[in-house]
Amino acid sequence: MKKLNGIKSFSSLENKKLTDLSAIDGGRHIGASIVYSNFLNEEGRQDIDTYDQDGKFRGRIWDNISPGC
Repeated sequence: MKKLNGIKSFSSLENKKLTDLSAIDGGRHIGASIVYSNFLNEEGRQDIDTYDQDGKFRGRIWDNISPGC
């Protein structure tokens, strides 16, 4: 079996402890969010799911843009 020397340096970077948690930014989301569906009703409008800042489902609305506008 081959010894993978290049992986060692990558692994040592992974093993370093992160002391400043403010450097992590990707997982934080403040405020409500919306998710557009790919479903269209008979009028050609999308449904939109709304979620609060904790990720809990709050409701479903339809877009207000009529097709062709």
